[in-house]
Amino acid sequence: MAGASGKEIRKWLVAVVALAIASGAKAQNPVLENAELAPTFTVYVYNLAHVSRQSLDVAEAEASRIFLKAGVRTKWIDCPLSSAEKARYPDCRLQPGREDLVLKIFSDLSSRRLGLRAQNLGFCPASEETGPGSETALAYNRIKDLAKSWDADARQVLGFAVAHELGHVLLRMPGHSRTGIMRAAWNPEELRRAARGELVFAPEQCEFLRAEVTARAQISAQSRPGSESLAASVK
Repeated sequence: MAGASGKEIRKWLVAVVALAIASGAKAQNPVLENAELAPTFTVYVYNLAHVSRQSLDVAEAEASRIFLKAGVRTKWIDCPLSSAEKARYPDCRLQPGREDLVLKIFSDLSSRRLGLRAQNLGFCPASEETGPGSETALAYNRIKDLAKSWDADARQVLGFAVAHELGHVLLRMPGHSRTGIMRAAWNPEELRRAARGELVFAPEQCEFLRAEVTARAQISAQSRPGSESLAASVK
């Protein structure tokens, strides 16, 4: 830098510092840097609680953010609630593959029939042999009540709950972890952490998620049958 002016030196230092910060950010978030390369799973959504489109978009974005931090991407597909609506949801006609999941959001009346314990926001079927199944369910009235009691955004809480229940399926994990998004119960501070993007999957869970979604996609690509209507099971 011999002969350089003080102004030129300052500009060079600013450029070096900026490059160092950018390089550090890339090192800390290699998955986000190559997000388009992350394995993807699809979620078929049955909005039986009639959550508003805007609220559902926010919830799906929150869940997607949590999964992307773990190194996997999500694709959301709306599904019909009756046979009369099938034509409006052509993307829901494919038979779900091994990598696909089903999310059902129930209303207050429906959630009472699920047999949930008082503290549960949702559930997914599970078995000792195969782990949780491909279908998850949430009780929207409980999510709204929790958000109201702790002065939280119900749309965000719905997104956290979605990530939690889908996590059970992909992690093949009927139980819960002591920390992170897979805790059995959240307190107000954890919801605030979640809103700041700090309540996520543990590192070992991230590794399992990436491996699981990748394996599901590979198996599905090899065995996917011809086009069949998922909506055919809707009553």
